[in-house]
Amino acid sequence: MKKLIALVLASICLIALVSCNIGDNEQSQNNAKPAYFVGEVIEIYDTGCLLKVSNEGNYGHLATGTAVQITADIENCPEYEIGDFLKVTFDGAISKSNPPQVLHVISIEKTDSAGNKKINTITDFSTFSDMKRNTDKIDVEFDNYSGYPFYFTIENQDDIDEVMSIIFTSEFTKMQKEVNAGDHTSIKIIQGEKTYHMHAFMNKDGEYYYSFSTSDLLLKINELARKAGAFNEIE
Repeated sequence: MKKLIALVLASICLIALVSCNIGDNEQSQNNAKPAYFVGEVIEIYDTGCLLKVSNEGNYGHLATGTAVQITADIENCPEYEIGDFLKVTFDGAISKSNPPQVLHVISIEKTDSAGNKKINTITDFSTFSDMKRNTDKIDVEFDNYSGYPFYFTIENQDDIDEVMSIIFTSEFTKMQKEVNAGDHTSIKIIQGEKTYHMHAFMNKDGEYYYSFSTSDLLLKINELARKAGAFNEIE
């Protein structure tokens, strides 16, 4: 009888231990962060590309130098070309094919070889990533050095097209601190129901400031501000 009771108790303990392990494993999977790695684009296909791993990220199963294929037909996928580095976030599933293929891509972003965010143009900022050139108008808060901002609106289509062309074709230069610290000129770009607020000469991402590497935008905004009368009272 005692042996039977002992056997029953042992069975109950075993079942409880197995249940706890299953629960812990499920909780661990639910709390796990998505996997990611960084790779250089070495081939481009119709729906994706082949990457050479440059940083294993948090995945740990793709050694540096390994070739891996990804599908890039996902929403908000950036444009890329051979030589670019991409940070690929996925659910951890990779096929055993040769080369291995990421099965479920969550997101893709352009970075440097170590996986740090790379900003070259205005649409590399997440805030402006879906900006388009077709703009209704541009509201400007212009610093005319009088101590008070001067407000005007750019509505002429030729002027709008020129400003937007400058914004889309200018590259950014990474700065360690804010540039034009005394210049508070900013613009609000209206595109249908969407609006984008942008400093006319620089933007901030995290701890870093990025300045337009050309003075074309500065010159154009100054030209339009002068025409609108920004300097009439102080000249």
